[in-house]
Amino acid sequence: MLFIGGAYIDIGDPVWECPHCKVMMWYDERINKDKQTQKPRFSLCYSDGKIQLPLLHEPPHPLNYLLFKYQDPKARNF
Repeated sequence: MLFIGGAYIDIGDPVWECPHCKVMMWYDERINKDKQTQKPRFSLCYSDGKIQLPLLHEPPHPLNYLLFKYQDPKARNF
């Protein structure tokens, strides 16, 4: 939803997937807003594929424990 001029405007859900990072975007976030297309390109996330992030490594032991040991009472609320 957008809040414009004192009123909410519902623009729907972000249903377009960026081909580079798989993040969900709204159609109006596409690069070429003046063109209607069935394959929009986006630049808000990975700059249309120009930015490459390295793969994540395993987190340090204390953080890994809290993130993935769901049965432990300490980790349950983390």
